[in-house]
Amino acid sequence: MNTESTVQLLLASDDVALNSTFDVVKIDRSSILMGENTAVIHTNQIPGELFLSTKSSKRPLYLVLDNGSRRTIYVLVLADDQSLLYIAGGAVAVNNGKTLFEQCVDIQQSKRIPLSNHDAYFTKYHQDTEIEYKLNIHTEQSIWQLAQMIYIHGNKGTYPDFILQHHDQFNQWDFDNYLYEVTAPQSERGYISFITCPNDEYVVKQKIYQNDALERIEKRTKNVRIKTSMEDYLHEHYPNLSFSRREPFRRRRYDVNLESLNTGNIYSVMFDHSYLLNDRAYTLTQCEIEYLKSRTVLPLQTVTEELEKVYAVTKDLLRSAGISIEETYYSKLSFLNDYCK
Repeated sequence: MNTESTVQLLLASDDVALNSTFDVVKIDRSSILMGENTAVIHTNQIPGELFLSTKSSKRPLYLVLDNGSRRTIYVLVLADDQSLLYIAGGAVAVNNGKTLFEQCVDIQQSKRIPLSNHDAYFTKYHQDTEIEYKLNIHTEQSIWQLAQMIYIHGNKGTYPDFILQHHDQFNQWDFDNYLYEVTAPQSERGYISFITCPNDEYVVKQKIYQNDALERIEKRTKNVRIKTSMEDYLHEHYPNLSFSRREPFRRRRYDVNLESLNTGNIYSVMFDHSYLLNDRAYTLTQCEIEYLKSRTVLPLQTVTEELEKVYAVTKDLLRSAGISIEETYYSKLSFLNDYCK
């Protein structure tokens, strides 16, 4: 994106339909994290009386980027005392017969529901498909330290055109997993697992695949309560499937989430350590690089291409740190099946 382009911040009344007056603040382009889909402004770029102040009823609704004869209009979707997050609503010709403010309002109103409601702008490429690379880690190393290393690099721009996901940079998980392999029919092979959650509830996750691979069908059911047994639940909800129970295991995991400025695609670099509940000596340590979702109202694009870039940078960082890694699609089911051999 041309860093010499003009950037304007438009402040307008909360009800844009009733008030066409607005203020314009010029923003130094070099001070903004900006891509084709996403832009982040630090609040210190905005005069104090115009944001987090009771002196003005106007809010910084639009960020406008002029580049030649085209104008991209970004709409505010998240704000806190540190930064403001905008996503592109669309582009128009600079000279299309309408005022700048009318162009902004038209773009926002054309996508009002996803742009004006919290989290409504999230979408996903192939809704029930998981796309992830895996790395088996053979070096004895704290997964906390590895996750912190990726976080630091994500924060300083080592992943080109990515930022740490706004408001959701880092997650931690620690749960038990009760897994049942689906042995028949062939078309439904894979597994169904019960993941422990607070309040005596489970997430029930079904993965359907014939072989360990980059893409697998994944379906989730949340807030599940088991009335009698897991086996009874399976027979009730999956009457046409045959199952074979595997050893339960515990999984600890740290996620570093990265957001593309150019597409809004969000990826996670996850470090997890798993071991059997009845045999702590049998372990698996992995790094998973997965596409999660997209924060955009524009057509989805380059999902797998960007995933490959995140994967490549992550491998380089781990190898540079002296970590022994094995490129694989090795699943938790394969891990459990190998224990039975």
